[in-house]
Amino acid sequence: MADLALRLKVFLASPSDVRLERDIAEQELWRLHRQFAGKRLSIDAYRWEPNTVPTFHRVQSGINLHLRTAELTIAILWSTLGTVTGAGETGSQEELRIAAERVARGYSDDVFLYFKTAPLPATAEPAKAEAMAKLRTQLMAADGPFVSEFDTPEAFRDRLHGDLRNWIERWAGIPEICAYALSKVPGGPAPPAILGESRLARLRLQYDVTSLLETCQPLATTSMWKYQALGEEAGGVALDVALAGTSRWAMTGGKPTNGAFQPLVDAGVLARHGADLYFGSMEWFYFFCAAGLLDAVTAGDVRAVERRPYINPIHQYLQALAVGQRRTLVVPTLRRWLVNAGGVTEGKPVARNFAAYVLGMLGAVEAHEDLARVIDEDDGEGVREYCVASLGRMRARVQMPMLADLFKRTEDADLRLMIAQAISRMVGAADYPM
Repeated sequence: MADLALRLKVFLASPSDVRLERDIAEQELWRLHRQFAGKRLSIDAYRWEPNTVPTFHRVQSGINLHLRTAELTIAILWSTLGTVTGAGETGSQEELRIAAERVARGYSDDVFLYFKTAPLPATAEPAKAEAMAKLRTQLMAADGPFVSEFDTPEAFRDRLHGDLRNWIERWAGIPEICAYALSKVPGGPAPPAILGESRLARLRLQYDVTSLLETCQPLATTSMWKYQALGEEAGGVALDVALAGTSRWAMTGGKPTNGAFQPLVDAGVLARHGADLYFGSMEWFYFFCAAGLLDAVTAGDVRAVERRPYINPIHQYLQALAVGQRRTLVVPTLRRWLVNAGGVTEGKPVARNFAAYVLGMLGAVEAHEDLARVIDEDDGEGVREYCVASLGRMRARVQMPMLADLFKRTEDADLRLMIAQAISRMVGAADYPM
């Protein structure tokens, strides 16, 4: 195969009052590029001055396109946040917001923020300088970002040089790991047809699924428990559940009355064979099972996930249903199950695997550290693999050095491949479904 090299784009975000420092940053990045090109790492600096072209469109939108493909953002601020570009934000504020959002979502690696502490220039505007000082105070007091300060260009060069060296060292060996993944399994996007939203959209063409969830909750619960007992075969078992809670569903002897379910039969949700009712297709069974599973997780009932792993279609429907307030309720429960808080999943690796996998499907970036901790501490069957897969799915670049170290240490071929695919997805070398 062709020799793989990674191109790391670095975006320089700063107003015009720190042009000298921006020049220094570009010089340091070029030096870094020359030093690491032989290690298959290409450093590409972007600054807005020479790359802004005449346009009828909003100029900042064009600049943001480059920001959204950057691996690292270097922001340098002094006496001003720049010119307001729209929605009450200056260009620098907009760039910082977008860069921080991308880091939080795992789409880029980091943001380096430097404040110049030298006396303000004579051209500084008091209102802009005051806004700049306010932002600096807020960021330095915040629990999260680390802010660096410098007073002279020479001090900035020294600090940036060290910071960039530490940053690039995190990428050492990453091209080789990506090449390993590609040599084993070609990368590519997950087929859209298997994604949860696509599945749910197809069911909505047949019936109002919101109405089903409101009126058929016992069917969802029963489907889930039958899956835990029988696995996927439960989808072909005759229905014997009492759909209580509404007069819409007539009951006879504890079984659903065929006539009352005729609209669902006509829509293909259910099917009649003799005197019994069945699911009209396995998709409807997957859907109801996911709905019951979501209720169980919301209620913190670990029994629903401790015995038998769920197949991917059920996970996908769960992902599609766990939105808004439901997501807010289930993520904390999944995190507790993952780390075995209070011994709730002790001796239940299937439950911890489930928690790890679904956290990744839900994009729960707040669980990055939990997943990394479990990789380091939990030797339950399959738990590490599920955690690695979720970090890869979420493109959790902050955990990339830990994964690279584990790749070097482990002798487990399956785990090595999973790590390599996760890292490849993080850096955009290949898009494995995970």
